[in-house]
Amino acid sequence: MSREIKHYDKDLKERILHRLESPTIDTVPVLALEYGIPKGTIYL
Repeated sequence: MSREIKHYDKDLKERILHRLESPTIDTVPVLALEYGIPKGTIYL
């Protein structure tokens, strides 16, 4: 059984990274729920 690999566009990646920078209080778990992305994907 093969797993489908999802690709996220550069704009989404930049928005998430920007929200993780100071002085925001956003956390990886919060953003993962909001965007429907696995937490491990954001950590990469």
